[in-house]
Amino acid sequence: MATEKQDIIRAAIQLELDGRKFYLGAAGGSSNDLARQMFESLADDELIHIEWIEKLSAEKETARELKESIESGLNDKAIREYDYLMGLIELEKGNYSASAGHLDKGRSLLPAENDAWDAHAKFSFALGQAYYKAGDLNKAQAAYEEILPMTNGRIFYPELYCLAFLELGKVFQDKGNTSRAIEYYEKFLTLWKDADPGLPEVEDAKKRLAGLKSH
Repeated sequence: MATEKQDIIRAAIQLELDGRKFYLGAAGGSSNDLARQMFESLADDELIHIEWIEKLSAEKETARELKESIESGLNDKAIREYDYLMGLIELEKGNYSASAGHLDKGRSLLPAENDAWDAHAKFSFALGQAYYKAGDLNKAQAAYEEILPMTNGRIFYPELYCLAFLELGKVFQDKGNTSRAIEYYEKFLTLWKDADPGLPEVEDAKKRLAGLKSH
């Protein structure tokens, strides 16, 4: 049980480290001062998330106290980020209903989608994962489809924008809609045609696409 808990904590922290690495890379490659500042701030947020995960992984009393302090004194951003992290942790634990509950609550506190710090894409993607793993294909489809028209979602979370096509391919494949599944797999592979060779997502999409076209 302890090992399982440690694996969950490590997975949640790795998600945040991956996000920080991406944002720092985006900041370093940006020639626009405002964009660079935004990416640097998002990278710093990931460090806060890691601190929260470590606190949430402690005894239940510590987690309860953290939640109470957030809800009593901090702003909507802090509360929604708490629910986002709890959603990821519950997702890793396999508690998909609890995960969706936290993510839905956090998403309800988001500002308008054209806000400079728009985070709709990351909430929708995580919700899609929770619903898909719970076997609710319709809700998973709806969550992933929300990402596709998001202008800011493409800017701040381009990897999630691309991965939404892969996940929609899986949803339609599971629904038995071969033509739509092929459409989304091909779109994903086109978007990631210059990705590093051997990426598991790319290899998975290629394998699934080949299997569908062979029938």
